[in-house]
Amino acid sequence: LVEEHGVQLRTFPEDVMAALYESSKEAIQRQVDSDEESRRVYESYSAFQKVVRPFSDAGEYAYLKSRDNVGA
Repeated sequence: LVEEHGVQLRTFPEDVMAALYESSKEAIQRQVDSDEESRRVYESYSAFQKVVRPFSDAGEYAYLKSRDNVGA
């Protein structure tokens, strides 16, 4: 799309990302509050996120940051 149609890739502004984050949190909370199964799934997922986040920061984030430094 970029080469064929001149599409410009851009990121969302920080205020848009913050609003999306808040809206997502509210939607997730409504779902979690709606039934026991949703609550259990969310709690399990949240626990997993807490465990995996440090590895993600050390691995994926570090890789992306180093890739930018070498111009890939």
